[in-house]
Amino acid sequence: MNSLSDIPSGTKIIIDTNILVYFALAHEKFGFSCKEFIARLQKGDVSGFIPTIVLNELAHTLMMAELIEKGYGKNRSEAIQFMKKFSPRIKGTNHQSASDFNDCGDNSVNNLITNTWIWMDKIPDLNCTIIPEQNSTIHDSFLISRKYGLLAKDAYIAAFAKSYNVFNIATNDADFDVLPWLRTWKPKEKITYVSV
Repeated sequence: MNSLSDIPSGTKIIIDTNILVYFALAHEKFGFSCKEFIARLQKGDVSGFIPTIVLNELAHTLMMAELIEKGYGKNRSEAIQFMKKFSPRIKGTNHQSASDFNDCGDNSVNNLITNTWIWMDKIPDLNCTIIPEQNSTIHDSFLISRKYGLLAKDAYIAAFAKSYNVFNIATNDADFDVLPWLRTWKPKEKITYVSV
């Protein structure tokens, strides 16, 4: 296994959603390893690239985690159902601009989901390049999915890597291991010693 801590200086690397989630939520097993990796990105020791789809997945995951933490569901499914039931007030409003969403009242989703947006506002602090889809990205993702048997989302992220000539990925997803041209780097699990 290639460890995040062993990535050579100067490496260009795609960052998968799980790495950012582990860091943002201070994951018990993988948070520390991801925190060390993020520190290297911030210093410019490693060049990070974040596909826009990863930011979308990150926001969704953090929203679900925040709603669950605040008691609005016991799992992702319940948190999603809560959002669907809670948001008709917003959906039914004729908004003219994004700023109109800030005027939805004290009981709006805006006031339920706060930590997610605080964290998302810190994305520029990671010192990474946000990469948008290129003309060939979606088509390449279909080819990658078909050839290597990857799920659509993973193939899409791999296609971003291919589109931007980045041949390394920071991830904890073993599915990327099937790609011969993409080297995976994974977080180390924190070892907890128990005294007897």
